[in-house]
Amino acid sequence: MGVGWILRDGHGLHMESGWARLPQVQSPLEAEAAGFLYVVMHMWSQGWRRIWFEGDNIELTNIVNKQEENIMLGNMVFDIRHWIQKLPLCSLEHVKRERNQAADRLAKYVYESNVSCMYY
Repeated sequence: MGVGWILRDGHGLHMESGWARLPQVQSPLEAEAAGFLYVVMHMWSQGWRRIWFEGDNIELTNIVNKQEENIMLGNMVFDIRHWIQKLPLCSLEHVKRERNQAADRLAKYVYESNVSCMYY
């Protein structure tokens, strides 16, 4: 499975984008959570601390924002919350899939490449 992301500044200008191959998981929700966790950790490792995330999975957005528990995600929810707390100004907003098409396309590069990740 793959994850794709696009980082823009407050004016919408591209700052970074990329994709990465991640281990296979059991469900679409786990895939979304694993991808989000990867991107949160990547943003932190790059020194970004004020980030407004957008995702197209309403279930994951609700779990993260409403501090809901999800037995299927188990410790991954704990890990997401741990890394989000390291970002002092961070939010996750749900957007329609149409607004997330570019990141979704980046994630699909996993199937076209033999490398594990790519940053632009």
